[in-house]
Amino acid sequence: MSADLIRLTEVARHEAAGLGHRYVGTEHLLLGLLHEVGTEALGLGLQQARDQIIRVLHGDAL
Repeated sequence: MSADLIRLTEVARHEAAGLGHRYVGTEHLLLGLLHEVGTEALGLGLQQARDQIIRVLHGDAL
């Protein structure tokens, strides 16, 4: 595995643990990607994405 992929999986694991999850899913990988410098240009910040993911996981509408 590349160093970038290893770092991404570590950040995703940290995000999962921070949300109280015992698994790493696509939502955690997305949050891991948003930790990278320059992703603000996508128009979605890390905290904004985290808040939206929490709403979806709790069954709230988008």
